[in-house]
Amino acid sequence: MCFSVLEDVLASRGLSVSVRFCGLSHIAELARELSPHCRAAIVAGEGEAPFLLSGVRESLREFKPVCVVLGEGERHGDLFSLPDDVRIAVGAGEAGIAAARFFATVRGCKCIALPLSPSARGCFEKQAGGHFAGYPTALPDLIVADGRNMRGFAPALAETSLCLLCAEDMRIDRVFSGGIHAENAARAGRAGALNPVYGEAAWTAAAENAQFPCEALADCRDDAAGREKLLCADAIFRLLLSELPPFPAVQALEAERRFHGRAGIAFALLHFFALAYERLFSNGQPRRYFVPAYAERALRAAEYAGAAPACIFANVRIPSAEESFACVRTFAECRARLLSSARLLRASVNAVSAAYFAAGGEDIRADEKRLSRAFDFSAELSPLFSVPALCREFGLLPNPQPSVAESLQTLRRACDK
Repeated sequence: MCFSVLEDVLASRGLSVSVRFCGLSHIAELARELSPHCRAAIVAGEGEAPFLLSGVRESLREFKPVCVVLGEGERHGDLFSLPDDVRIAVGAGEAGIAAARFFATVRGCKCIALPLSPSARGCFEKQAGGHFAGYPTALPDLIVADGRNMRGFAPALAETSLCLLCAEDMRIDRVFSGGIHAENAARAGRAGALNPVYGEAAWTAAAENAQFPCEALADCRDDAAGREKLLCADAIFRLLLSELPPFPAVQALEAERRFHGRAGIAFALLHFFALAYERLFSNGQPRRYFVPAYAERALRAAEYAGAAPACIFANVRIPSAEESFACVRTFAECRARLLSSARLLRASVNAVSAAYFAAGGEDIRADEKRLSRAFDFSAELSPLFSVPALCREFGLLPNPQPSVAESLQTLRRACDK
């Protein structure tokens, strides 16, 4: 079911990306269809080298493959010293796929992506990252997925399960925004925000057609078929993320990955956010006449996310007094219904937890200080009227209390950018 949905999603967007679920022994046959009688470059990150040097290289021996192993943070410039007859770039793993897509875009050749985990990271981002951030990259021509050779099921499941939070954010935003989200999305797009949406029409169409793969998660298990199903769900999720405004939990995850890596953080954020949603609608009490420190919060969020302050400021809309009171009235009128929805969200997250722990997933939920900090900053990382944004508006997130020296230092850093 999930496989046909992915095909429909790709076709509806006019994306000529072919996804094949087969063993590595079929790679040569598929590569022959793309670009016969040429050489291939196999690109992988440093941690993915053992896989690179075994089955893939042997399967592509007729293409006289050149192997490139990239160290962490290494520039992709060395790829362009490869021979001119290299007409297929095969990327293995997240880092390898991103590098192979960049090389194929600049060189004008074909690209094959080989996910090494049940995650579509690296496959559908519209722009290069790292040293070449912002450079538009073409999508891979072919994605070859073999669930038997995938590892890292637990962290991939946790990341994809963030779609549960995103779907809930969309419902909450519809209740509270009154059309404001479209204005914010357009402003964020003009400012070059993290996942820009250009204009109200684009936002409205994408939001109405967004079908997050929430139901597919229930059937995902750590076996070959389950990993391939999870890859499909994650691909659908990432395609939707490229069309919609940034979501708080997703942006918090990206920021945390910059500092601490990825082990266990997606699962911890999933649980922390889901619990915060339920707490807000069960016993949250808005503070009357509270005014958030919008500028200070935005500057701190920009530093946290490693983003330009202008991008973060574009996410923030300061409401009038009338709008603030209207938001509180809406909260009082709708909290019972939203609480029921939040409890269903928690039940879905708990169901995902069983599969996550069965696959040996790491649990760092005890680090509440780190998770609370991520939740706090996430309010400014999205233009949506999400739960973090509501907590900010209702005075449930404390205003920053920096010293004068810290404020001046933060302001100088922002001006330097």
